[in-house]
Amino acid sequence: MSAVTAVLYHNIAEQETPFEAGLGVTTRPEIFEQHLEFYRRNYDVIDLETLLSGNLPRRPLLITFDDCYRSVVSAAKNLLAPRDMPSVFFVNPTLVGGGISLDNLIAWASNTHGAAAVCEILGLSAEQNPTGAAIIANLLSACTAKQRLEIRRKLAAAFPISDSEMATRGPMLQAEDFPALRRLRVEIGNHTASHVHCGALDPDEYGDELIAAQTDLQRLSGGPIRSFSVAYGDERDLPSSVLETLRDSGHKAIFLVHGRSNIDRKASDIWYRVSFRNESVARMPLRLSIFPLMRTVRDRLRA
Repeated sequence: MSAVTAVLYHNIAEQETPFEAGLGVTTRPEIFEQHLEFYRRNYDVIDLETLLSGNLPRRPLLITFDDCYRSVVSAAKNLLAPRDMPSVFFVNPTLVGGGISLDNLIAWASNTHGAAAVCEILGLSAEQNPTGAAIIANLLSACTAKQRLEIRRKLAAAFPISDSEMATRGPMLQAEDFPALRRLRVEIGNHTASHVHCGALDPDEYGDELIAAQTDLQRLSGGPIRSFSVAYGDERDLPSSVLETLRDSGHKAIFLVHGRSNIDRKASDIWYRVSFRNESVARMPLRLSIFPLMRTVRDRLRA
């Protein structure tokens, strides 16, 4: 069987706003187009159905998006569809229609008021958490959904966002966008309800963040939700209890990041992806082939 290469993008936009800056989620459209041309020359771009069937072409590559940025609709229409390239878009349903993730809230507060001020409000050491991204990595990874709501409450009280400030951020996916995505061969997948670290969830939160999210996305998309992307992409956020819940609810493919090769996977339904932003095409062979194999060999030696 051919080894599948899977790639990950988030926001396809010319500029970052204070809600995205520092998170490493924005790829410029012209760079994304260069990446697509590289894929067209060197790979066979597949859809999720082909991945699940196991009937793979010689050089299979799956294009995926995470989060809820509406820019993916334009990217699918203007860049993917003209090349007849399908993709999978892992969406947080609570963000559809204009919701704001805690990641974007922390980024905005840090970029607008300073990370030190955010740390003070949250009772963190500024020396250990000098950036919004560090706050997310060091604090949120251990927070349950309930604890994240408390953090959100504190930030909203300390740093209220005006309507004019909210209007500057990159737009979120709208309910009316889903039919267009389906026509553009973009399959919708589950990315948790509100973008949480699954490994920190209490078991009684699985229903809202995993199962209800799947149900909501089925309603929005008008089709089955067969795949799941672990928010933040780390296998530590895929404990056996979460994995069992996802499998029991009908998720057939589960995606991490890690940039490893899919030659060596922990289970037949778990897939690794390589995350891209604005990397030059010259580095694509290293990022897609050489580095993933090196990481796989390293992990085998450590096991």
